[in-house]
Amino acid sequence: MTTVSFTSSTITLAAANSAIEAGLAKAREMGIAVTIAVTDPNGVLKAYQRMESASVLSTDVAVAKARTAATSGFNTGEFFEFIRTDPALLHGMTNVPGYAVFGGGEQITLADLGVIGAVGVSGAHYSQDEQVALAAVKAVTA
Repeated sequence: MTTVSFTSSTITLAAANSAIEAGLAKAREMGIAVTIAVTDPNGVLKAYQRMESASVLSTDVAVAKARTAATSGFNTGEFFEFIRTDPALLHGMTNVPGYAVFGGGEQITLADLGVIGAVGVSGAHYSQDEQVALAAVKAVTA
């Protein structure tokens, strides 16, 4: 009998919180209110914060963006570009509960470990959400 095993790495709670703090600082600098979620590589929520005036809708969307980035193999903006010209994928993926296919979900990748988690940001325009998510990722990967 052959035994097969593998090791996977995940973001620590401390790193997840550091990513969130960096994202919150970027959002404040931009003058926007957002929700930031960090998941492990399986899309399971690790850490989460909603700024006082961020919309209630942003709570679920931030988690969905992080989950999508963690599990799809794409950052959410890139995922949309991948599926937008394929009607079956576009209509299928946009109807999967708990997933989001617009900017603001970014993978957290370390060169030696691969994807260790993802950040999802929601509450502003998706292009602004993406800027906040990138700042959060940079804080734990630079």
